[in-house]
Amino acid sequence: MIRVVLALLFLSTPAWAMQDPREALANPAQEQRAQALFHDLRCVVCQNQTIAESDAAIARDMRKLVRDRIESGATDTDIVNELHRNYGDFVLMTPPFDPRTWILWGMPLLILGVGGFVAVRSLSRASNMDDPS
Repeated sequence: MIRVVLALLFLSTPAWAMQDPREALANPAQEQRAQALFHDLRCVVCQNQTIAESDAAIARDMRKLVRDRIESGATDTDIVNELHRNYGDFVLMTPPFDPRTWILWGMPLLILGVGGFVAVRSLSRASNMDDPS
């Protein structure tokens, strides 16, 4: 008997993981737009999960907001801008380049360049000292 119960639980698990059909938009093109946006937006409480992947309540609310905005005729840019305004750069899976943080991104290259210059210069000095002429 326990095997039958376990088998039924095991076989019904994929049904639990499926999206609630009441959440999906009736128009397939709109639902496809929503799904694309879900993969471009990060859940604000999860570690690097999109709102498509997250089961958090805030992710469900964000998915509902995206679907509501699509139904009301908003463009993808309008929706992303609204969420960006509310949650900041963190909500975007690919945040925009910010000139205020260029040093953060450029510093490793600068350090690597200076280190390479120092290494080449010290190696050339060492080889010049080894020459008897």
